[in-house]
Amino acid sequence: MFRSVQLFAIVLYLAQPALALETDVTPGAICRVEGNFGRCVHFKNDPKYLTLLLKSTRTEQDDSYLLRYVCDRRKGLTCRTGSVNDEVCGVQMDNRIVGGQRTSIDQYPWMALLQYINHRKGTKRFACGGTLLNRKFVLSAAHCFVRLPAGVELHKVRLGEWDTDSEIDCEDLDDELSCATPVQDLDYDRIIIHEGYTGNHADRANDIALIELSGSAKYNDFVKPICLPEPGTPNKEKLYFGSMWAAGWGRTETASGSRFKLYVPLDLFDLQSCNETYQRRVKVPLTETQFCAMGTPGKDTCNGDSGGPLMKTMKTLHYVVGVVSFGPQRCGSGIPAVYTRVDKFYDWIVGHMVEFEN
Repeated sequence: MFRSVQLFAIVLYLAQPALALETDVTPGAICRVEGNFGRCVHFKNDPKYLTLLLKSTRTEQDDSYLLRYVCDRRKGLTCRTGSVNDEVCGVQMDNRIVGGQRTSIDQYPWMALLQYINHRKGTKRFACGGTLLNRKFVLSAAHCFVRLPAGVELHKVRLGEWDTDSEIDCEDLDDELSCATPVQDLDYDRIIIHEGYTGNHADRANDIALIELSGSAKYNDFVKPICLPEPGTPNKEKLYFGSMWAAGWGRTETASGSRFKLYVPLDLFDLQSCNETYQRRVKVPLTETQFCAMGTPGKDTCNGDSGGPLMKTMKTLHYVVGVVSFGPQRCGSGIPAVYTRVDKFYDWIVGHMVEFEN
């Protein structure tokens, strides 16, 4: 009986028109209240909010908090601060790896493939990559959208791709066929390019961008978001240490692009030495918002992977630690490639992803 009274009181509280307006906010949307980032979740999944709501005697300060942290009263959504990462972020079925550099069909399910249209020629082609952060936003590189050839622009964002030559992707596993769900080709509302990116040859800093999707990505085994490094991520310093992984459909030694999603292991490279190399060779200085990584001879990320992620696994979760920015013209030449350091742009990324603010 007491439990029923409590739930009835909660419904009455959230139903008060004066406390919050109805919005178009969806569950999982990024919210910001008094400078604190979080996600809009059902109040039953927001321990702090629920604890205050169930107090037998609340103070004015308690009621003020309950008012400020409502995302959508009709849907019962509140702003749970502390993390913007989706509950399913960075998780994949990583029980097998196909030989060589080809990924398995459901590996790195946050990978996005960007399709461009040439209005002058009437052609479409896939070029840059990106990383799904949540149902509405994809992370990529600014250079994928700045100073494009005349008549060329981003057309679609593809999620759930593996083999670009097949209509439905299937993989033969021990004489058993495993097939993916159809790809999701999504339109976009806007491209957000970092205001500090110049596009000049001698200034490659701030090479980061966000794509806001028109619709919402539908999560399944082949489409999931990756985790963002956050200020509160445990052992965050370990994200930029040791081996990392890059993936994409980029340029290889024998072709201008791969039909299959590929992966390659890379190791962090000393920033000072990398900076000296690029200053000496091409007069491009590097900053603390960038870092370098390099693979074994012949293995590197190449042009087709521009905007794609450099990933680090920690406690079974995958984090996007870098965005592929630029590198030597000849892939796998023994010169490290340069990546935008994602954690340095956390406030910028999340600030632009906010869908509800009070």
